[in-house]
Amino acid sequence: MNIEASIKEFVDFVLVESGEEGDLGLLLGHLDKLPIIVSSAKFTFDEKEYGDAPNNDYKTIRSKVESRFPKIGYYNTVLEISENLESTRISVGDAVDDLADILGDLIDVLWYFENTSEDDALWHLEQSYISHWGLHLRNLQLYLHDLWW
Repeated sequence: MNIEASIKEFVDFVLVESGEEGDLGLLLGHLDKLPIIVSSAKFTFDEKEYGDAPNNDYKTIRSKVESRFPKIGYYNTVLEISENLESTRISVGDAVDDLADILGDLIDVLWYFENTSEDDALWHLEQSYISHWGLHLRNLQLYLHDLWW
């Protein structure tokens, strides 16, 4: 599996093919592939010091997501999924924000592929998944599953 090409395919599906309303079923399929991509990322930690990816324009990414997928929006989610099992609090998630955050982190990973090393890019992929966009992904998948099916 070419991880860089797979990430680019996802980013292009959402951002480049934005001339028409996006198919939620296709989006779900693309999202389902992302954890597989992360779990297949094998790397050796690169000790070299590299610069950080440039900041993404969140507003632009969010605007493109909104125009590509106008049917997605807010949804219910729980705050403590593994604690307070009978008394957890309900919160509101934002599918557009989820997708924009996933895209922003994956655009960063593509930058690392192009400007640092493959090992460094794969490390950023794994770390950003664990610390940030993995939870956005799982919440978004659940919401879209309910919306689509």
